[in-house]
Amino acid sequence: MEVELVQREPELMVYQEETSQLADQIRKQVEAMQPIKEKVEEEQEYVQEKFKSAQVMKEECQKDLLKAKPMQKKAEESLKLLQPSDLITIKGMFNPPSTVKLVFEAVCVLLEEQPTMVPKPSNPKEKEPKYWETTRALLNKPKDFLHRLENYEKDNISEHVIEKIRKNYIANTKDFNIKKVEQAANNAMGIFEWILAMSEYDKVIKYVKPKLQKLDEANKQVNTLETNLKEKMDELGVLNAEIAELQGKYDAAMAKQQELEDNINTCRLQIKRANQIVDGLGDEKQRWLEVQNELKASQELLYGDILLSSAFIVFLGPFTKPYRHSAMEEWSTLMRASNVRFSEDFQLQNTVGSSVQILQWNMYQLPKDQYSIENGLIFQ
Repeated sequence: MEVELVQREPELMVYQEETSQLADQIRKQVEAMQPIKEKVEEEQEYVQEKFKSAQVMKEECQKDLLKAKPMQKKAEESLKLLQPSDLITIKGMFNPPSTVKLVFEAVCVLLEEQPTMVPKPSNPKEKEPKYWETTRALLNKPKDFLHRLENYEKDNISEHVIEKIRKNYIANTKDFNIKKVEQAANNAMGIFEWILAMSEYDKVIKYVKPKLQKLDEANKQVNTLETNLKEKMDELGVLNAEIAELQGKYDAAMAKQQELEDNINTCRLQIKRANQIVDGLGDEKQRWLEVQNELKASQELLYGDILLSSAFIVFLGPFTKPYRHSAMEEWSTLMRASNVRFSEDFQLQNTVGSSVQILQWNMYQLPKDQYSIENGLIFQ
């Protein structure tokens, strides 16, 4: 055991040195990681702020866009009122009312269709731009015309176009109004309402569009920041993985070191106990010699004690305590005369009794006096 202890102590020193080096490496890695960790935390907070700001802008834009929904719906419903047959009827007008011409002229402006050059009535040699011929050309294919209106790029109406619509047509309330249109051609009402809806829709979209652009820029910034943050977090993850690997090695070395320390401590404790036992055995030597001598002496008295015990059990069971004492005195005298050795302090329980059994009898309330114990041994 002492040899084992001598062998393990150098091994323990090796593990102590290894754990010390690993602890130093972990400390350096943690110190190197700290600035990156702080930078990541700062960027996380900054990204969160930008993200919240973008969310607020998004909610504002959605709220504003909701205002455009009624106009969009109105425009769609207005077009649903139109049938190709209505457009064919309008196309068939050779000289339609001026209000009808004004409505379709506004449509041509929105569609950015150029007017047709036609001869002037006053001087046929000269020509002037007129939209009605352009309108009739568009109405040659009524379904295509409706399709263009239904899919009109209402989110991107040119500024000069919408300004012309508002200034030249919508502002002309004398001729360009719902009552006049209804009187002139009821089947042109859908076109008229569509034009008004496009103007109102454009107002909302033009108001929201800068916000949408800012929102798009904010989202791009957030995406860029998140990409940069991910790179930093990946770098941090690599460092964490390295620290985890070192920590695993450190824990394994510490476990082995602890195991060696426990084994060394166990060996030392066992050696200490063994020394105590050896020292104790030295003290017990004399007592063992005395016990040995006592056993030898009791062995020489054993035959006489058995003889007295046998006679006691066979003959003295029915008699009283005084009689038993008298008989034992008489038998003892005869045995001394016959040179039969026996114990001078003879008692029946020392020869045939058990101290454990007698203790159990006492626990069961059997009297503790000598006479009762002898009766119990005889009865047994």
